Amino acid sequence: MTTVNNWTEISWDPNAPAVVAWRQANLKATRRVPVASREQYLASLARDRRVLDIGVVEHDVSNEASGRWLHRHIVDAAASCLGVDVLPEGIDALREGGYDVLVHDVTTSPLPEQFELVVAGELVEHVGSPQLLFESVAAMLSPAGRFVLTTPNPYMLHRAWKHLRGDFPDSVDHVTMFEASNLAELGERAGLELVSWRGVRLRDLAGWRNRIASVVRLGLARTMLAAEIGCDSIIYEFCHRTEHADRSKE
Repeated sequence: MTTVNNWTEISWDPNAPAVVAWRQANLKATRRVPVASREQYLASLARDRRVLDIGVVEHDVSNEASGRWLHRHIVDAAASCLGVDVLPEGIDALREGGYDVLVHDVTTSPLPEQFELVVAGELVEHVGSPQLLFESVAAMLSPAGRFVLTTPNPYMLHRAWKHLRGDFPDSVDHVTMFEASNLAELGERAGLELVSWRGVRLRDLAGWRNRIASVVRLGLARTMLAAEIGCDSIIYEFCHRTEHADRSKE
């Protein structure tokens, strides 16, 4: 059976039924069970690897004090970890705290080295040129490396409900929201292949309204609706297309 690497090998019409069916089949094949902790899962991927973490400041350096600050989890697990961000003051503060970090915008140019894992946590939705992000990551990713990004789930129940009510749902710095097909396409255009995607289950929050919402989400997830309806964020993993093709032959 002939392997199709890109939908244009089927048809130049992105709306052709065969093209849509091919993309849908790929997304179903790469979908995984949701995880409980974004930080713990990404740390497991970083273990004993050379890692580049993009967007380490997370808007404000005060986030470093949070137990959910992703960069600390990555640093603790990785063999080595370089952090980059476009915010000079935040980078200076983290460097003073002993972190290996530098000011760099990867959408303008890749760094002149390669990494076994590139992490972009809750970043792509802020980037004005997401295709440039993917192309830069592809240049910095070692041949057998992995690119993992996380981004808010646009179809999470609470977020979708706020949209339906006409309420403003998220950060004013978000320029777009992504779902699996969008990111698979961005990856393919940069020579990367989506190899897995999974939700991060929303953590129970305080207050009776949120407890009720948690019960509702759990009930809906047990219906025919997607389990991701109860996931605030989605984790997407990519590798070089040639690397994935070689593994599939084993």
